[in-house]
Amino acid sequence: MTNNRVLSLSTAPNPLVNNSGNHFFFFSIIDDLSTPTIVENELKNDTIILYFTLDNIQYYQTDNIPYFKCDCKHVGVKQ
Repeated sequence: MTNNRVLSLSTAPNPLVNNSGNHFFFFSIIDDLSTPTIVENELKNDTIILYFTLDNIQYYQTDNIPYFKCDCKHVGVKQ
């Protein structure tokens, strides 16, 4: 069963390219199995908390930048 309140970020193209032309792998964290219900990327009232990973392990040598990995959490609130 699909939940219309859960945002699927899995359709993002990889690699993502930032304004400086550097490449990053983007991976949506859809379900943390340590929680009993899906709370990731779900709209609740006027707030959505997005969980995702940015990683440049495949690209940092080619882009000549330091290695970067972020297990990110961003909060969006409707105003």
